[in-house]
Amino acid sequence: MPLIRGAVQVEAATAVVDVEECAGCGTCVEVCPYGAPALDPYLNVSVVNAVLCKGCGACASACPSKAIHLQRFTPGQILAQVEALVE
Repeated sequence: MPLIRGAVQVEAATAVVDVEECAGCGTCVEVCPYGAPALDPYLNVSVVNAVLCKGCGACASACPSKAIHLQRFTPGQILAQVEALVE
């Protein structure tokens, strides 16, 4: 029983790139504080290293193509969280 231990393990949300939508602009690479996204030199799209990704959402919110989302969160859910923070 996880609650008896005083903690619940939750699998981290990580960023995922929709390669069909990615323009390869590199904005995500510039804004990520963890260095998780990188541009694939052959495909000219961003790829995210899931080991480095902390699921902060900086890349998803900065992506002008809206090609990045966090696993387990829809863009609408993330937007609602951001709007709640600025209220």
